Amino acid sequence: CPEDEPTREPLDTSDFEFERRKITAAALREEIFREALLYHPALAAKFDQELRESGSCYDIHDYRLLVPGESQYSSDEDADDD
Repeated sequence: CPEDEPTREPLDTSDFEFERRKITAAALREEIFREALLYHPALAAKFDQELRESGSCYDIHDYRLLVPGESQYSSDEDADDD
């Protein structure tokens, strides 16, 4: 019955950005690591400081968007993992 269903505001689509992009296994590990850092603000600040000092930069937007209907696991990813 619809009255029994929980309701809430719509989720921010940026929370699922990695699911809309053609990413590598390494990029997915980076996304998971960054998600875990949200629960450890002190470690997140230290990690961000180390990234700034090293000049390293990671941006999920560097990965192309999936074409509608395209699988995250299409064959062009196989060549990247070697």
